[in-house]
Amino acid sequence: VEHNLRFIFHQETVPLLQVEGEGHLAGVSMRVRGITDSPNFAFSYLEGDETTTIDGQEETSIRGTGFEDYFNGAYYFHEGVSVFPNHGVTGFDQTGSVTGRTDMAIYRYFIGDLVPYRESLDISWEVISLWRDWPIEFETVFYYYDCSDCAEPEPWPASLGWDLDRDGKINHRDLLLWMNDLRGASAFNSIPSPWPYHFTERWNP
Repeated sequence: VEHNLRFIFHQETVPLLQVEGEGHLAGVSMRVRGITDSPNFAFSYLEGDETTTIDGQEETSIRGTGFEDYFNGAYYFHEGVSVFPNHGVTGFDQTGSVTGRTDMAIYRYFIGDLVPYRESLDISWEVISLWRDWPIEFETVFYYYDCSDCAEPEPWPASLGWDLDRDGKINHRDLLLWMNDLRGASAFNSIPSPWPYHFTERWNP
């Protein structure tokens, strides 16, 4: 987890995260506040595109289409506060178009679309030209897994030593003993089938 607070003024881009090593991005929570003397453009900084650069290579960069798009929103989060399992808006001051002051809290979790990297990860945001003369404050918390020192996963046992019963199925006692030896290392799910358990391909020592 990495927390940052950045006050931006007269800048073209906002550096939000720089990570060295191997890992993957799992999510981000962010609070953004801005103030302008042109209330009609209060939310226009959301037009800035994000750039995610993976391993320092241009060909592995991801260029976004806008701030609210990144957080699975649209039309400047016109629906206000909305909470979903993997993204949402937990706070939103909708008076910005009148007062010129904006304040929003948003989040996104990359559960099904993790962003992997082997050498580095760099995330920045574009500040559109209209907003470069007005102040913006970014407070971010990024969640990522640092795998630089991760141990290699243990291989599956070459022989499980299970005995089959007379119906040709795995002996339940041997199965339970093996599960106990794993100490929770393997993920399994109970399903309605002739087999008592269905084992996934995950191996989590």
